[in-house]
Amino acid sequence: MCVIIIKNNQEKLDEGIIAKALALNPHGFGIQLLDDGAVYKTMDAATAQDYLRTSRPFVAHARLTTMGRTCLENVHPVQINDYNWLFHNGTVSVPHTWDRDKSDTRFVAETLRNTNWRNWKNILSLTDSRFCYTRVSKSGQFYVNRTGKWHRQDGVLYSKSNILEYGNNLVAVYGTLRQGYHNHHLLNDALLVGAGSTLENYRMVCDGIPYVLPGDTPEGHRIHVEVYAVTDDQLESMDRLEGHPGWYERVKTDILMDNGTVISSWLYFNDQPNTSGPFYKNYEHYRDPIAPVYKPGDIFSQDLIYDEQEGKYFDLNTDQYLDDNQLNLFDR
Repeated sequence: MCVIIIKNNQEKLDEGIIAKALALNPHGFGIQLLDDGAVYKTMDAATAQDYLRTSRPFVAHARLTTMGRTCLENVHPVQINDYNWLFHNGTVSVPHTWDRDKSDTRFVAETLRNTNWRNWKNILSLTDSRFCYTRVSKSGQFYVNRTGKWHRQDGVLYSKSNILEYGNNLVAVYGTLRQGYHNHHLLNDALLVGAGSTLENYRMVCDGIPYVLPGDTPEGHRIHVEVYAVTDDQLESMDRLEGHPGWYERVKTDILMDNGTVISSWLYFNDQPNTSGPFYKNYEHYRDPIAPVYKPGDIFSQDLIYDEQEGKYFDLNTDQYLDDNQLNLFDR
């Protein structure tokens, strides 16, 4: 899986794109700035989020481990020599003598290191992977070369299309729209970005259904939420369900995600119900789910994604491609 992002302008990425990129590819992040060539790598999602929020031009890579250990040494870009850095999205076969703790990208970089740079693009084009390698000239000019099929949106290139799908509207849900509850069907085709909690303390009262009252207060709690990336049509359907803006009101709210990032997400508030309490932190403390809630490892999870460029299904919970036996179960 993984994704490479080439942004050669002064515009900032959409926050929904950033959230999806880091949610789908959580195993390390690297970025090279194209104005001064500086390279930064991190295993921390919050740090990666800060890097991606820059207006400076860059090439960035968010990793989903398929070969080699999940560690900083295997984070992209991989340095080829004093002038070149390599980014890779895909998988490449390595010889049986290769150290399996190292990524296949490091193998490719080592191969290129021993090859004339004029042949690099032809060599990389022999694979089904998407490659990008940067070069700085002696005069300080930066060049970006790439191979494979790429996707363009708003002047930015992406090596995978999955972070362009699902929509960029981020919505935090705390009640009947969560997994296991009766309104979750509205989010069947949405992307679960992750779980988290409100950054501020809100009062959630439950009277059959939950209501979160506006206003940070010592009586309140950091409410547990699931955050989804949704399309405009899905957001409109949710607005109709919640009676926005006449009953519930949708307001941008800061959410601290479990991966340490802080995102601004829509959240539905309602200040009309009884405010005497009790006040809940988690809707599950009031009402148990009525349908299964998928846990890591469940192959029927909505985090099962078909990777068109690899021709396989990938389970984001197990970080593995499904084998034939699992696919047979999935088809039943």
